Amino acid sequence: MFGFFKKNKQTLQSDIDNLAEQVALSINKFSKNKDLEYLCYSKYTKMDSVLFACFLVRAMCIGASTNQSRAIDFSNRFMDKFASSAQATHSPNDSSLFQRMFNNRMSFYDRIFMSKSGIENKISAILEEFEYIVKADIVNGGYSEYTETSPLSLLPDGIMGDMKLREEAVSFFQTLPSIISPYFQNVQRSL
Repeated sequence: MFGFFKKNKQTLQSDIDNLAEQVALSINKFSKNKDLEYLCYSKYTKMDSVLFACFLVRAMCIGASTNQSRAIDFSNRFMDKFASSAQATHSPNDSSLFQRMFNNRMSFYDRIFMSKSGIENKISAILEEFEYIVKADIVNGGYSEYTETSPLSLLPDGIMGDMKLREEAVSFFQTLPSIISPYFQNVQRSL
């Protein structure tokens, strides 16, 4: 009986590691054979895309957990593995930039997520803020801290650009579960 639980724990750790790696690669996988104008505009928009994906996947897995201790263990392991994988993939020569972005975006998304009630409202708010962050990356030509009081950026191509960015962001969000499958489902079931 002990061997069964040990094997399941090892399998869960492997699934968490694989899930984190797949989330770190999610924008690259999503962008294959697609004409993405905004989410792949620069290394900053790509990093912000995987940070958005990381936050959502972590929140959905924690939300599926029936055990607080397992949820905390999952979160710690997932975030550590994601950070190392994403930094190596998207910012191999500037770990301090990645760490600043990671810390800023995760704490920002946490505050937005906690300020809303109901999972639909939470996810809708995170998706909207993700779009604002991508706009800021494009308009500022790089990374800048983002908070609830940051000015809203306007894309140079106006409403058409806003609509295209919205389409890309929603499509990325909707496609994410299939990109990170089967690890996502395995982790959710195990928590």
